[in-house]
Order: sequence, then C-alpha cells, then structure tokens
Amino acid sequence: MISIEEEFGITRQQVNDICTLPDVEVIDYVDEIFMNYDYEMVAYKIDSNGNFLYAAWQPPAGTNSEDQVCLIAHADTIGNFDPDLRILNPLCVSEENWLVHNGGGYFDDRAGILGMIALLYLGVRPHIIITGLEEVGAIGADSLLEDFPTLEELFEDNKIQCLVELDRRGSLEAVFYDLEYPEFEKIFTRYFDKAYGTFTDICVLAPEWEIAAVNLSVGYRYEHTPAEILILDDFYSDITGAYTIIKDFKDYQIADRWAYKGRVFTPFYKNFMKNVSNQEFYDEGMMFYDEDCGSGTEVCDQERQV
Repeated sequence: MISIEEEFGITRQQVNDICTLPDVEVIDYVDEIFMNYDYEMVAYKIDSNGNFLYAAWQPPAGTNSEDQVCLIAHADTIGNFDPDLRILNPLCVSEENWLVHNGGGYFDDRAGILGMIALLYLGVRPHIIITGLEEVGAIGADSLLEDFPTLEELFEDNKIQCLVELDRRGSLEAVFYDLEYPEFEKIFTRYFDKAYGTFTDICVLAPEWEIAAVNLSVGYRYEHTPAEILILDDFYSDITGAYTIIKDFKDYQIADRWAYKGRVFTPFYKNFMKNVSNQEFYDEGMMFYDEDCGSGTEVCDQERQV
C-alpha cells in the first residue's frame, strides 16, 4: 500500500487538515509548509465577502531550471457550495487503497495542493499559484488576471516556460484544452496519456498570459458527488510522472517561453461547459455511490494509515 508520508513526507494530520480546512485557513496552513522550503508569498487576495481569490509563491533565489514551471491548483471545492457534501468524518483508507471521506467533495482540488507539497518534498522548486472559486467559473483566476495582466508582473524576473495545473481526475492523463501545440504536448505525453476535458483555471490564464499550459491528473475520481475518492496508487503515479518531467524541464527550454497557441474560451462557453461537466460526473459518481458505496460507513469503519 502506498504511504503518502513515506513517499512524499506528508503526514496523516496534514492530509486531513489540507482536505478539510476552509479555503482561507488552508492557504495560511500551506504557506507555513512552503516557508519551510524558503518560498515567499508574493500575492494574496480575498474579496469583500471573505472569499479566497488567489495566492502566489516564488521559489528561493538560486533555484535552477525547476522554476521554469509554474504549478497551479484551486483551493475551493464543491463542498464549499453544497452543504450536503460537507465532510464531518476523518480520513480513512479502504482495502482497495482509496483515500476516502464519508461524504465526498474535497479532493477536487485539495489533491492538487497535496501534489504541490509532494513535488517540493521530492526536490523541485516551481513557482506556485493557488486560486479560489474555480468551481463557479474561475473567479479567482479572473481576479488574478485583472491584478496581474502579465506573468512578469506577478513574478519579477521569472523564467517560467509553462503552466502546469494539478486538477485532472483519474490517472496519468494530460489535458491541453484548446491549446494547439504538438511539440509542447510531446513533453508531457511521454508519461501521460492525452485526454480531453472541459474547464479549469488554465483555460483563462494561459491565453491571457500567452503561455502554454497543461492540466495533469492527481488521482481523484467521482468529483462533485458523495462518492468522491482519492486513489493513492494513482496519486503516486501522477506525482511521480510530474516530477520526472519538471526536474528535467531544462531539456525542453526554448528561447523565450512555450507560447500559447490555440483558441480562447468565451465566458458563455466557459460556464456552459462547466455545467455539462458537473452533471456528467455527478451522474457517474452517484451511480458508483449507490451501487458500490452505500453510505460509505462500512469502508470508513476501517482505521488505516494514510
């Protein structure tokens, strides 16, 4: 059985906290972890209602080629907006090596944040962005663009070559959305299979910042439903693949950066695709939940180490 602590230095308590804390609190929590790696927070914003919008960190001075990649994840979860999916029970691991909650609704995209911490533990030093309100139309990403119209305004003297979001369901999948750049795709499809998705933060960030981007899977399934799970074996494979690419990204460096080539999402298309996606995965997850999980209490009665 894969152990997150043994492989990535993330304790059971940290997994529980990162998956269950409210958005603003989880940002404070991971900021302390990032500071242990000498990261500096360079941007942070919440709105007038107290909703977290975005935060960004730059790696310590003197890092090498790894800072050519900027990792992105979102802190908000469907549990923010659906009280029925709020998680009240502790984490547990089932016999099938699923990291589950008794209710679902948090791994999309707290698994992406866990992935960031795992990659730092493995030794790479990318730039980091965490957004908020992605689940309701990338409001945090839009706010980030309003405040920082160019990537250079967010990260001074950066060498960032591409954006890598950690927000894809499943295992070893890479989604490029409307990007049309076969040479860039080849970098990631050495380890990940090309897949097709609907929407995430990079759909709005990449075109505006004129930089190529990809969304990599982080092992969760049945998102936006009570059956949401994180499969630890898949998470391990996904993070190991991402690490292999990021640590050698200097081999793919080009003169300036991997520019964005492709279509641009319109606001109408963005919202339409999110609604279609949510319903599709909700139906799939509910079928799994009804047939295989029941209430989930049978699985969560087993105490196991994360």
